[in-house]
Amino acid sequence: MAVKRDAKGRFLTGSVSNPGGRPRIPEELKTKLCKGAAQSVDFWLQLVADDQAKTEHRLKAAEYLFSYAYGKPTQIVDASLEAEVTQARLSLADKLRLVQQAAEAVKVGVKE
Repeated sequence: MAVKRDAKGRFLTGSVSNPGGRPRIPEELKTKLCKGAAQSVDFWLQLVADDQAKTEHRLKAAEYLFSYAYGKPTQIVDASLEAEVTQARLSLADKLRLVQQAAEAVKVGVKE
């Protein structure tokens, strides 16, 4: 069955690209995954309580437990620009120079 699209190639209302939907997960696999998930949670709980384990491992286990139990915390992103943006038509040479400067800046910022 062909997918119905408009002149710009967009889907028409009621038209889908996968009419059969996502394939179902077999019940046997669901059962195994649920059992494995419970074992993973038990492992993480034991690891958090283990005083002999490395602190970084205990913290990572606690992070997993909290992120799956309560959801990951919202991440705040500062999207402000510090550079002055001007509209200008740049020559090919100017564009190449800017790309080279950016590449050099990245090299300087990477510690080897």
